[in-house]
Amino acid sequence: MKANVPNEGQLAAWATACSLGTASKGLSLKFSKIKVLSPTISSKRHIALTQGKSLVFSNQNLLKLAGGELALPLFRSFCQNPFDGIRTISTMQRVKALYLESKPTPDQVEILLQAALSASVCYLNFHTLAIDLLAGEIGAICFRLGPRHLGSVCKMKNGDPWILERDDSKIQPSVLLSFSDLRSAFRGAMGLTDPYVDPAEKNLSIKGRIPLLEKFGYVSRIVSREVPNPRNNLDEQ
Repeated sequence: MKANVPNEGQLAAWATACSLGTASKGLSLKFSKIKVLSPTISSKRHIALTQGKSLVFSNQNLLKLAGGELALPLFRSFCQNPFDGIRTISTMQRVKALYLESKPTPDQVEILLQAALSASVCYLNFHTLAIDLLAGEIGAICFRLGPRHLGSVCKMKNGDPWILERDDSKIQPSVLLSFSDLRSAFRGAMGLTDPYVDPAEKNLSIKGRIPLLEKFGYVSRIVSREVPNPRNNLDEQ
């Protein structure tokens, strides 16, 4: 197995891990003493959330944990470095709390949208259907809330992978999606944007290459179905 290339059946868990890592990075930029998660694939059945592998989960347990269920890591991984494991768990609790906030804030929405985009990037790079659907496509899909840049998904030339970009200072958007308010942006971060209703109701505006956005939206809807988060699990109850 190539380093950090998920095998068939592991993609949802890997996208979940990458999403957690992105959210932890976003938190670390806003708050001090946040441990940044650095996920790595340990095997076909396991993913570590730190480079030191102080917290390793099975694919299934990682998906359960991300969905708000109780799930335990491999005990031996925690015992290798309990202090680092506790810090990692603390960060995961902070990420979970972002999803459960009753009133969204700009910082919260920015972090959660970037986490969602990170999961989509995994599918763009590794999901067979997504690879075929976006074959030959390049460009940048940028998301904003008013003047605030929330994140971009970019592929600047053929042969490059799709990436998440936090800084838009050097990006020329191929597609610009602007949310009208915090509520609409939060719904977008949760994968709840309706591509037909929301533009009609002026919850968001879209400029640029609509076909590229439609392809990205199709992949994002697959991600929303397969990659859990605590908020989606709460809304289903």
